Amino acid sequence: RIWLNCYDDSDRIKNAARRAWLVAHGHSADVDVSSTPLDPPTKMYAVPLLPLLSNEDNAIASAAALSFTHAVGMHPGTAEKNIVKLCNTYIGAFPAPGND
Repeated sequence: RIWLNCYDDSDRIKNAARRAWLVAHGHSADVDVSSTPLDPPTKMYAVPLLPLLSNEDNAIASAAALSFTHAVGMHPGTAEKNIVKLCNTYIGAFPAPGND
């Protein structure tokens, strides 16, 4: 949840989440959240984020998309597997031919 909120539309939520994320990863509480890069999430980042990509709340879906893409960039070895999962989720969301 904290990782997702690091990409929220609201600067207040985003900055609070980034501070919490950085402090949880060993940075001091007075860290400059605007100039300090985030430490990567776990390599299992896709598990909680994939369902949020189709959330009805556009702000949540947008934050999930941003946090997903940044996590892929931080863990390039997981890119292929997670992009396949993303594509399968996307394809699975469409009705089968004749079921519309």
